[in-house]
Amino acid sequence: MLSDFGLNPWLTYIFGAIFFVVFSKMLFIKFTWARYLFPVMALFFVFNIGTLERNDFLKNSFTKNKYQQIRLLENGLIVLPFVLFEFFEHDFLLGVLTLLVAILLSFFNTKHQSGFVLPTPFFKNPFEFIIGFRKSYFLFLGLYVLTYISISVGNFNLGVFALVVLFLICMAYYTFMEPLFYVWVNSFSIFNFLKNKITVGLAYSFLLSLPVLIALLIAFSENWHIVLILEIVGLAYVLMGLVAKYAYYPSELTLIPAIMVAFSIFAPPLMLATIPYFYFKSKNNLLLYK
Repeated sequence: MLSDFGLNPWLTYIFGAIFFVVFSKMLFIKFTWARYLFPVMALFFVFNIGTLERNDFLKNSFTKNKYQQIRLLENGLIVLPFVLFEFFEHDFLLGVLTLLVAILLSFFNTKHQSGFVLPTPFFKNPFEFIIGFRKSYFLFLGLYVLTYISISVGNFNLGVFALVVLFLICMAYYTFMEPLFYVWVNSFSIFNFLKNKITVGLAYSFLLSLPVLIALLIAFSENWHIVLILEIVGLAYVLMGLVAKYAYYPSELTLIPAIMVAFSIFAPPLMLATIPYFYFKSKNNLLLYK
């Protein structure tokens, strides 16, 4: 993929490692809750490669011992940058726990097939939220519990972390691509198609964030303005993820747009430029399929 983008893979690895270290250091300096974000990010990637279908493919392709070695190696390599940086920041306990959990997960499928269909608070229209919520409902339960803990111990930053991660999860739902036919057959004009998508996406993101929002406003009323600003920023994250999706639909984001999105997440004022850019690009791109 890197070669297809015209990039030298080895140079990309080197600059990617430098960027990871510098960016992570800035994150730890700016946000006290960044130490909790790293284990969540590392294990999120581990969960995503632990699907039943993928592991069945590996089992059918390799011997039992080789399969287990591959799983251990994959999980270890995924969490290694996060663990090493946690060690660098003297967060030895979180680093060791992250590594141990990743090793433990290599012996299990993290996503199982089941005949049970989890009910959702959403209608059938926003398929992104239906699919996403059923795959990540346990994360929301964890974030709601984390919010309760932040209130119990009086740690406002922990509650802020829960609210921000909640919106990032909602934003990630827009990595799901519907078949091209469903966009083409939709009766809405391009403007109304995007308007409907934006209205639904923001409404359901707000619905999912409401328990955390209300809890933080009541428990940390002196910081109400910070909570409301973060709520608005979080909704902007979701909006950016949505319009970025359709700017390059049906393909996934290429390297440069992905970097633009990443920088905008950590520097929210940039969204004043990136959201309009992706929105107008979405309108032009959808002209090909409407």
